[in-house]
Amino acid sequence: AVAPALGKAIKDDFFARVAPVETTKLIAVQAAASSQVRTYPPPKLAAIVEALAAAGHCCLIFGLARHRLPLREDLKRVIDLTGKTSMELATAMLSFCDLLIAPDSSLVHFAAALNVPTVALYGPFPGTARTRYYPLCVTLEAQRHCAPCFLHGDEPCPWAQRRSQCWSPCFDSLPPDLIVETAQRHLTRMC
Repeated sequence: AVAPALGKAIKDDFFARVAPVETTKLIAVQAAASSQVRTYPPPKLAAIVEALAAAGHCCLIFGLARHRLPLREDLKRVIDLTGKTSMELATAMLSFCDLLIAPDSSLVHFAAALNVPTVALYGPFPGTARTRYYPLCVTLEAQRHCAPCFLHGDEPCPWAQRRSQCWSPCFDSLPPDLIVETAQRHLTRMC
């Protein structure tokens, strides 16, 4: 484990080197889950990142290269690390963050182990089944007639297929403004 003073020194050095402008908090965002059915829609996640950056926070985006978010090019408080970090490096960087926003994914569990406050986004799978013992995790669960459906893995959502869309429609019940508000409230409570 990194001693707290050393951890703070590394975090301060990180900010000095890569944070493009003065920020209030460092927020990690995982761009996607390992399966599309559990992934929050990227355009909506991009809106969340843009709103948090506009509020003065620096957002680090983690994920595979194919999970790149459709972000505006002029954002000053966003560091897109999709396709640029290993899981080990992403986890180490997560330990310096003030908050994580992520779908049902491994970083939610790593954040719990690292005591990083988290806003976890769950649709097809019940979040409380996975996060109930994570005291610093706020779990937002989809509210839809078919949720939770327990779809997991590569099985596509039948409701999404009927609507000719890629993302589970259960995430429609978790609008970006709700997630931004929850993140801001969680940050305030943790400070």
